[in-house]
Amino acid sequence: MTTSRRSLPSALIAGLLVLLLSGAGGLLWLFGNGPLGLLAGGSATEPQAAMFVPKKAPLMMSLVVNPDRLTGLKSLLTPAGKRRNSRKELKQLQNGFLAPVNLDYAKDVKSWLGDEATLAVTDLDLDHDVENGEQPGYLLALATKKPERAREFLQLYWQRRAADGTRLRYEQFNGVQVIYGEPVLRGETGKTIASALVGEHYVLFANEPKVLRNAINNVQVPELNLLNSPRYRRALAALDGPRVAVMFANSGSLGGWVANQGLTVNTVSQLASDAVASTKTQGGLYDGLAVSLGLNRRGLLADTALLLAEETEMADPSADAPKSTSADASTLQSPEEALKYLPSNTAVAITSAHLDEFWQGTQSVLETYPAIATVVNRGLGQLEAQWDVDFTKEIFPWVKGEYAIGQLERPKGPSDWVFVVGRDRPEARAGVSHLDDLAKDQGYSIGNLTLADHEVTAWTKLKPEGAQDSADTALRALVRGVHATLGAENGHPYEVFATSLEAMESVLQSVNRDEGQQALAASKGFTQAIAPLPQTNQGYLHLNWLDSEATLTEDFPVLRVLKLTAQPIFRNLQSVTLSGYPRSETIQRAAVFLRLGR
Repeated sequence: MTTSRRSLPSALIAGLLVLLLSGAGGLLWLFGNGPLGLLAGGSATEPQAAMFVPKKAPLMMSLVVNPDRLTGLKSLLTPAGKRRNSRKELKQLQNGFLAPVNLDYAKDVKSWLGDEATLAVTDLDLDHDVENGEQPGYLLALATKKPERAREFLQLYWQRRAADGTRLRYEQFNGVQVIYGEPVLRGETGKTIASALVGEHYVLFANEPKVLRNAINNVQVPELNLLNSPRYRRALAALDGPRVAVMFANSGSLGGWVANQGLTVNTVSQLASDAVASTKTQGGLYDGLAVSLGLNRRGLLADTALLLAEETEMADPSADAPKSTSADASTLQSPEEALKYLPSNTAVAITSAHLDEFWQGTQSVLETYPAIATVVNRGLGQLEAQWDVDFTKEIFPWVKGEYAIGQLERPKGPSDWVFVVGRDRPEARAGVSHLDDLAKDQGYSIGNLTLADHEVTAWTKLKPEGAQDSADTALRALVRGVHATLGAENGHPYEVFATSLEAMESVLQSVNRDEGQQALAASKGFTQAIAPLPQTNQGYLHLNWLDSEATLTEDFPVLRVLKLTAQPIFRNLQSVTLSGYPRSETIQRAAVFLRLGR
């Protein structure tokens, strides 16, 4: 299979994973020496606390900048009249990150916290005993800038726990004092918390003493920790640009962790099951995901690197950075060109090149992850039903140039779809004629009409209205689809298909700029959404969140959970834009921009 055939499907999967995790990642961005300097990234390039985390940990998230600097930046970029709400949101999220250990950021942590805070799921089941259920391990590592203050804080913290009736236990492990609490009464249930001050640099918290012992041991045996994992270092080296937060996930174990968090509803449950099953049986296509989160004046930029499962770990981390393949057939210099023929009110838009290769490459993804196949096939089935055409046989094989697909939401009834394909290739022109012939074979009439000063071809069928035995029976023309050739005067003709006359009229009005309409590619929201992304890429997947929220939350129920846990993100979210890039032999890269605003 060629590189170009696998790259765009891989980018889409990267996007799905980022969307799944962006709620958690977004918390880091809103956490809160010149705050605008953070647009160039935090003071640390990678989380050093990865030395405490086992290399097979399901998930690690790290903030690599002091939260106070983020608070200052957010205040600076928020209009004065809205800063009170912004500060309230920041406080909620700061404390939410520390909720597992019942800490208040301003009172307990602010005075001594340095430039890193790391939260990790270290293990899905600490004792690996199926008889007593699963108990995940959680580790929180906070860098210290004032060790004495941190030591005083720990003393006060445990004094408060003792006053609440907790029996304190002290333990020396490899030269580090571990403190944890036990309920006073035998059999009494309660949340176990353990802590340790490691040297002068980190305060560690965990939900079990065993997690802390393992964390300390990971530092002293480097080959056990994530920081020294060749896979981790290679993925991190592949990420470009400034960063204020970093996330790393081992994909197989992450699927199991998601399944254990109460997110096991509909698609999410199946996605998690697929991830675990494919890891155990086929190995899956990917076995790791790294994400770096950067700040932009208009939102949050996530750079992602997916580790392909077929790669073998290299002993030499100096070979970290992937070497890009040569010219990828699906890489576009102007990926938004076909989007000039989608109206600005498009809810979901996809543009790239070589739909034939994209679909071939997608098959391996769909075979490995059945839940994704369910979502893709349902959407494709709806589109095929509206056009009465088998896309995989009648359209995909001849789309070898640029294309764009757009979904236009209707207030009532099914969504409208618009399909744009470059027709400068002979096979594309033949494909358009073939679709007209197919419509004729299915009993539709092929006729031309003028719409918004453009000649349009319509596939119609007469349908009787009223009683069948009545002399007053009327005939109504049922429009199955319409298409028109646009852009020929510029030397770059495109064939534009639409599922209704209304959708085609919206397209033509945007081309003509009638009644204030404009194309998606020229709209302010879209130009802002793609501005942070490299111009040379393999196309875009663009979601207008305000228009597609209802549909997406129905297809991906996990978004309902994320909306509750990351309300400030979703309350301000305007759009999500994904772009993919040519893959190396071991890593597939993509970027996601979450455009925020009020």
